[in-house]
Amino acid sequence: MKGVSFLKGIPVKKLFAENESLGYGLLKTITYPFEALSFISDYIKKAGPTLAPRIYEQKGEDIWIARSVKVTPTASITGPCIIGEVAKKQYEY
Repeated sequence: MKGVSFLKGIPVKKLFAENESLGYGLLKTITYPFEALSFISDYIKKAGPTLAPRIYEQKGEDIWIARSVKVTPTASITGPCIIGEVAKKQYEY
């Protein structure tokens, strides 16, 4: 794949800690991040309905948004999509 060859040397295990992301269930099945691209849509469609309803709200077909997230009413979101909670880590820029 042209354009992602630099990623071939960086395996998923070096980029993500276990259970650090909602997508870890998918990420642990692949070696390199770009390999996930063809599986993301199906993964979201399967994972979305299993999300905790007290944390996530289904906003449309195959769209789940964390209740703690503020989305402007004029935003257009096309599924499949999961918008997770804001990270609890604090970063200084």
